[in-house]
Amino acid sequence: MAAEENSTLRRRIIELLSGRTLSTRQISQILGITERDVLGHLDHVARSVAPKQRLVMELPVCRRCGFSFRKREKW
Repeated sequence: MAAEENSTLRRRIIELLSGRTLSTRQISQILGITERDVLGHLDHVARSVAPKQRLVMELPVCRRCGFSFRKREKW
């Protein structure tokens, strides 16, 4: 993927997250990319919005039992 395409995706992620909360799954479905790609872009988004804005990331939670995953190594 070209650098310009990455930049555009990251801008779209910032727009999507402005004023609302979305999961990586929701972002991936809206943009048509994998959740793994979303996570990679979120690292860059977090650096580019600071200090103007704030990006809050919540730990993943099991929808079935409510277990909160502290560290997720595989996607």
